[in-house]
Amino acid sequence: MVSFDSWRYYNDGNYNLTSEALWTPSRLTNSYVVREKVLTGYVQGNIVSGGLKGNVGLQIVHTNQSADGFRAYNPGSGTISSPITDGATYTNALPSLNLSYELAPDTIVRFAASRMLARARMDRLNPGVSASFNLANNVPGANINRSPWSGTVGNAKLRPLLANTADLAIERYFGKGGYVSAGAFYKQLDGWVYRQDNLFDFTGTPTPGNVTPTFNQGIVSQWLNGTSKGKLFGFEASASFPFATFSEALDGFGILGSASYSESEVREGNSPPISIPGLSSWVINGTAYYEKNGFQLRASARYRSKFLAEVSGLSLARELQMAAGETIVDAQIGYTFQSGSLEGLGILLQGTNLTNAPFKTYLNNDERQVRDYQRYGRNLMLGVTYKF
Repeated sequence: MVSFDSWRYYNDGNYNLTSEALWTPSRLTNSYVVREKVLTGYVQGNIVSGGLKGNVGLQIVHTNQSADGFRAYNPGSGTISSPITDGATYTNALPSLNLSYELAPDTIVRFAASRMLARARMDRLNPGVSASFNLANNVPGANINRSPWSGTVGNAKLRPLLANTADLAIERYFGKGGYVSAGAFYKQLDGWVYRQDNLFDFTGTPTPGNVTPTFNQGIVSQWLNGTSKGKLFGFEASASFPFATFSEALDGFGILGSASYSESEVREGNSPPISIPGLSSWVINGTAYYEKNGFQLRASARYRSKFLAEVSGLSLARELQMAAGETIVDAQIGYTFQSGSLEGLGILLQGTNLTNAPFKTYLNNDERQVRDYQRYGRNLMLGVTYKF
């Protein structure tokens, strides 16, 4: 066995420290500041008519967003860079309607429709330009088909993801806190953000040796809002059953759970449609508990089916990979003293991921082609509280 103490070698002064930004443009282009100023105004009218209740309203959301970053590249002799600032101002109108109707005693039907927004991720609002300048193409008569410029850029002008949504649910309440509910939902998505080839103006970007560009535009890979529609739809159900509803002898015991199924589809240009990252088709939760006389006992399990995950790749770049389904089991037990000198003292022991379930991603839609397999371990936590 041969070993080398690299830390000792460094501390002995055998290296000269140099800022990596002087050689690696991404150290600059990945440095940015985003500012968002949001002004929201709304009007709302309430609806009360017999068993029908609800409201109708309109939000006006005005956004002023801007970002600072760098244009940078390395022609082979070191990083050349210049600051860049970009942004946009826009206004969105977001109407909404919420209704509930008591169909029968303790039975309620709910309906909601609205237009919603979700802002672009901060890293995608980075205006940084990672440029490349090809001297061989910097000739008189250069055009977009033979431009000296190319690169990868962010986009401080990105608009939010917008959605037209509709939800319908029915709920039934009974006993001491018991209920069952079922519902369906649909969302039409506008403005999905993904990388696209786009015409970009490189005016102001420094060139090697201060060469004068013969053409200032080039094709770049850039975050842009898409124009095709996406969709998300499905159904969900939940229930809570306190056992005291059925027998006083079972007071303190109960179960609760939920299940949802969804399908989603977004299209990135001419590529085949993909599901929305992070969403499983099936998500099922279940909990059994006992809470009475100071005792707290609870066990929970959560299952989710496979999903398209956004994970870290080389240099921490985000990439999409399929993740296998998983089941997570948690539990806790606790006791709070109800009387005596220790009254108010509580002790709680919690355990999460008790089965040490792995997180696994795989390639080519084949779970045998494992890309990443990680076990995060079980977590046990012991806590003490005192109220006085």
